[in-house]
Amino acid sequence: MMGISRSQLSNCKYNIEIQKNEHWEKYPVAVESFCATIEVKSHSTDGVFRKGTDWYVKCGAKEHDVTYQSNTQKES
Repeated sequence: MMGISRSQLSNCKYNIEIQKNEHWEKYPVAVESFCATIEVKSHSTDGVFRKGTDWYVKCGAKEHDVTYQSNTQKES
């Protein structure tokens, strides 16, 4: 298992636009931290594919939704 690396983000600010009723309003947003999950798969490129915005791998005859798996890991 790899160790956890922590560092500070600085100057990571964005202006996002949010639609309110019929017009758009800009809001400043600062990103203070984020979490990323990297999972190494041993599948060949033929066994990895995308449906819409989700990624899948073939496990035998079944298709495994790795996007769902990653999202549940993020929330645990």
